[in-house]
Amino acid sequence: MGASPDTGNYRIPAAYVLMKLPADMDYVDAGNLVDFVYTPTVAKKEHNSARAGIRAKDFTAVTSVAATIKATFDENTARNIAMFLLATVATNTDGDEIIDPLTSPTLTVDIKLVATNTVGPMIDFEGNVTISPSGDFNLMADNDDFAQIPLSADVNKKDGRYGRFTIRQQA
Repeated sequence: MGASPDTGNYRIPAAYVLMKLPADMDYVDAGNLVDFVYTPTVAKKEHNSARAGIRAKDFTAVTSVAATIKATFDENTARNIAMFLLATVATNTDGDEIIDPLTSPTLTVDIKLVATNTVGPMIDFEGNVTISPSGDFNLMADNDDFAQIPLSADVNKKDGRYGRFTIRQQA
């Protein structure tokens, strides 16, 4: 990254996501990614001194840290839908894929976001997350929007960290 100020630091993001479910031998592409947001949270406990007439904050302790991810996919594959529904996929004798919702309520996966943008630094992410549905899975709508699969995930502390970001420069 160039030192600021530098217009080379502006970024128009583009990326894809690879997921490794517990039964997978390797990472699998999740298809087109609409958005991907990492949100850290820090819980604090403040202490106030009562030595004077007006209490004044004199110390802040950090009591917990965590992170979440929100992502939206728009390729309605059985694998992506099953992640949203916290389920596994089976195949019947006709070759149809069958999903029984909420059969894997603690679905934990390894995830990699691989940046592919052409403007600005490329920011990759990898981590271990526990998936949760985020919002609704719309089976029918009265508009012409593409159906999307919204997911959220708690980032798990693994190997001493809450995921890892890698910033790559354009070649």
